Amino acid sequence: MSGLSNPLGLVLEYAALRVGRVGLVVGLVSAEGAVAAVINILGGQSIGLAVALALAVIAAGVVVIGFAAEDVGAPSKDPRLATLLALAAAVSFGVNLVSVGRLAADLPLPWAVMAPRVAGVICFTIPLLVLRRLPRSRQAAPLVIVSGLCEVAGLTSFGIGSRTDLTVASVLTSQFATITAVMAWVVFRERLTPWQIAGVTAVIGGGSRCWRCSTSRVAARPRAPYHRHMESQ
Repeated sequence: MSGLSNPLGLVLEYAALRVGRVGLVVGLVSAEGAVAAVINILGGQSIGLAVALALAVIAAGVVVIGFAAEDVGAPSKDPRLATLLALAAAVSFGVNLVSVGRLAADLPLPWAVMAPRVAGVICFTIPLLVLRRLPRSRQAAPLVIVSGLCEVAGLTSFGIGSRTDLTVASVLTSQFATITAVMAWVVFRERLTPWQIAGVTAVIGGGSRCWRCSTSRVAARPRAPYHRHMESQ
């Protein structure tokens, strides 16, 4: 599940970007954290009221940022199809976050990170090579390499964070929409709108609150039985 959900989500997201506006797609795909949080809660994980409110603020801020960043100068080819594809990508990525988080808790972290890479090579790269349809571009090669490295680094960071609190880590991953808006301002000199500024403030504030609640809850937890067993010896 972990191996297939990540590349499937990427395919759906890229397909959505081909027929829809970037702001619309980013705003919907960023709901992956909320999807993962809902899966965790349905699975029995309990969260406090403060964390729930903070997660709601983050989710609202991310949606505001995504839709506010929409490029009105680039008309959508098929907004309905883009919406459906982006929502499907959000669900797929949400399932992937939960799968990676649970794998990281039970297995060494490299196994959790390696699964999507292996599945992507088997399901997409090898068939494209066999069919001789794998695109090759020297200009795109550096971007592909950087994108792959960033994705591996992101999954690794999420795997580490999920060992502390899977629900909070899942929602905080949605901040990629915030980073996208800020990077567009830095790299492309795009100005942040008042709605974007409000969304960034909400995400940062909600993330800070989640971090405080998470660290307080972890500090209050009893130490693991393993440590107690070692001390008894």
